[in-house]
Amino acid sequence: MSQVWIRMRTLSAGPQGVRLSGAEVEVDEKEAAALLEGGYAERIAAPGSGEIETAQLPEGETAAAPPAGRKPRGPRA
Repeated sequence: MSQVWIRMRTLSAGPQGVRLSGAEVEVDEKEAAALLEGGYAERIAAPGSGEIETAQLPEGETAAAPPAGRKPRGPRA
């Protein structure tokens, strides 16, 4: 049986060991099919295959520093 690379979306623990969310692991096709069908993992390219993963950022979102000055104080006791 051939092997498939997947990225875990959730924690998995069992006889095969513990796989944390985000872990990239190689599993057999039968196990991969069960994890993919249940939404517990996603198929990825094998490491070193040359395929590069990219993400799209939404337009218009920026980070802004808080205004300089004194920090607000809470109510006095």
